[in-house]
Amino acid sequence: MEETPMPIDIFSTKLVDWLVDRRICSLKCQSDVLTIRQKINSALQTMPPIEEVLKLLKGIHINYWHCLTIVNLFKDTEIGNTNIFGSYSSKTMKAWQEILKLYEKNNTYLIEGATIYIRNITYEIPHLKKKILKLQQIQIEAEKKQQDCLKRANDANQKYFNDCQKLSITGKNPRSELAKVVLGLPEIFEDIAESMKGLRKGISYYQDFVTEFHGAEGSCLAEDEPQSYRVTQLLTYIIEHGNGLVYDWRTGKSAVRVEKEEFKLVAEDEHDSSTESVDDVIDIKPFSMDLVDDIEVVQSEDALDMIDFGGDDDVVVSNDVDAVCEDAGITVEGDGVEEYDGVARGSDAMTLLENPPTRTVAIHQLLQLQTFLKQRLIDVDSSDDVIVTSMLANASSVQNLGKSEISLILEAVSETIASLNSPKMKHLCSIRESPTYLNRLVDSLKQHLKREDDYISRKKVLLVKQQEARAEEEILHPKLDLLIDKTEVLQRHIESDISKRYNNREINIVGKF
Repeated sequence: MEETPMPIDIFSTKLVDWLVDRRICSLKCQSDVLTIRQKINSALQTMPPIEEVLKLLKGIHINYWHCLTIVNLFKDTEIGNTNIFGSYSSKTMKAWQEILKLYEKNNTYLIEGATIYIRNITYEIPHLKKKILKLQQIQIEAEKKQQDCLKRANDANQKYFNDCQKLSITGKNPRSELAKVVLGLPEIFEDIAESMKGLRKGISYYQDFVTEFHGAEGSCLAEDEPQSYRVTQLLTYIIEHGNGLVYDWRTGKSAVRVEKEEFKLVAEDEHDSSTESVDDVIDIKPFSMDLVDDIEVVQSEDALDMIDFGGDDDVVVSNDVDAVCEDAGITVEGDGVEEYDGVARGSDAMTLLENPPTRTVAIHQLLQLQTFLKQRLIDVDSSDDVIVTSMLANASSVQNLGKSEISLILEAVSETIASLNSPKMKHLCSIRESPTYLNRLVDSLKQHLKREDDYISRKKVLLVKQQEARAEEEILHPKLDLLIDKTEVLQRHIESDISKRYNNREINIVGKF
């Protein structure tokens, strides 16, 4: 029984070495390849445009087997005609015949094909695969970054409208909307002052407690301290008289005339041309009061401190008491006692909650009341505290409020503090105090929109980058497929040629690509 010959396996990267070791080819043959390439280029220049040949040579490196195919194609055309001696008469045919002879000399074609094959599987194909993989990775990363930019843009937009909602505006035209909201501050303060009437019981409870344990006057201060600094004195005044003028509260007399200066606040957004001209300018009453530290205070033996609450920009610092008091609407007698002309000017023309210093005093007194009520809740819960229990039992003037009543009062106090000290109220009051603050606040809001635009622009750039990478990948895929097909064909040609030299034994060039 005849034995089947064993197949010959050749590692792809060792193909040239294998051919040289078995003396099928010589490395010296590689120097002849340059001459053959030059003749191929010359032959291609003079070759007629035959469709089958052009299709064969498209996008590949011409080797011996291509030249052999070209010659066979020429034989079926006029180029393949022979003369009476049996030789080809066409110069084109003779040129390609000469190229074949140079290839077949010393098996040059075989070592060139092996070299091309090794280069394709070692460099060309892996390079294209790696480039395609990189382009795919770019597309994936660009897609992720686009989603991230879109999310961040939506977050910035949502943040903008959330901040606008906190300020009670829609955000379409923040500058004019904020200016209009500021106009409603007096009504807001009136509502807060009205709600403070519900704190009467809690304030009375606190005053009685302080009076019982800290003196008959309900204050720890000396007798000569100003009345405005008594415990919850300002809150009591607001409850009884409402959100009155600073002049009325400070002097104890009603103002005969109120002089309020008005100034115009431009409320048109720089980039918003849709705002109606009628609403472009909004009149806002002045809200700030600047305390002047440089004015000399003159005090007689029994007189109260005289402070100028004017706060106007044109403040004149002077040691002339008469001049200062005259500007403040105060007449000073010879003994130093103040007399008021009944005209509320500057900060005196503001209401108690409009004026920053008095509003701050009101907030501090509310916080003081809140702290007291919290401590009282702790005392009520601490039933084991015998000292506190006995002190309250002996205090006949202090109301006996239960835990639920104290909790309700504390809740009302906390709500009032929140309404006066909320971020929205701080922003609105700052706008009234300084119109330039409106520009800063609007710019701060628009930073969210600017970030949104930046993220959208970045998303567009990433989209272009993704599209470019996809287009380049679509170009490289056909190139890779063509190169793999041609390399497989070249592998079969080399295996077939070597097989003929070894009695048609099976030849396997081992290696993946």
